[in-house]
Amino acid sequence: MLNIYVFSYNRPQFLENCLSSIQRHAPGAGVHVLDDNSVDPGVAEVLDKWMRKRSVKVIPPGMTTLGLHGGLYNNMQRAFDHGLDSGADIGLFIQDDMQLVREITPQDIAVARNYFSLTPNALEMNVLFFKEMYRENNNGSYSLDTSLNIYHSKDWGRTAPACFCDVGIFHFGRMKELSWSFEQGEGENDEKAQKYSLTMGCYAFPFMMNLPFPKTEYYRSKLLLLRA
Repeated sequence: MLNIYVFSYNRPQFLENCLSSIQRHAPGAGVHVLDDNSVDPGVAEVLDKWMRKRSVKVIPPGMTTLGLHGGLYNNMQRAFDHGLDSGADIGLFIQDDMQLVREITPQDIAVARNYFSLTPNALEMNVLFFKEMYRENNNGSYSLDTSLNIYHSKDWGRTAPACFCDVGIFHFGRMKELSWSFEQGEGENDEKAQKYSLTMGCYAFPFMMNLPFPKTEYYRSKLLLLRA
């Protein structure tokens, strides 16, 4: 059905919720967790529980990068490499402070593959609900392509990354064609995507969302950007 890659760090309750939502709404998916060398013992307990159920596989962490993002982007690179090695054409990236909110249907996957097929400069498809804080700025900023069930951004660059998001459905084959490698930050990856003249469509029927006001281990205080 779909390879799903979960990125985790030191938040066992969130990881448990994320994995439970995946089991509930995408029971046939291949689920892979990439944990960023968590020191919270609860993370190991959650992973052990789900591995014993044979519901998830754990991909060993790569090199940890110091800074705001830890080793997130190195682990995203490992997920991309795993997808290529496993022969997958697409994969869903999700972080532990997110959850699936409805079933991922075969039609959803067909929409993604059709979007990539008809949009040769698309690296990924955004499947998240928009955050409340962006609603006012986003009014009138999108046009709906009913043939693709995709919203295209008219002016997205003023409020958020225009061509790249850390989560969503990625096209592995296209990443390989571009010899894509992840930079250490969402903004840096967006700049890179813009240099490649890439685009990112937003699915008209999203199925993934952020948790409201999640705690974070990489920042010392809650940021406005973390608000749902």
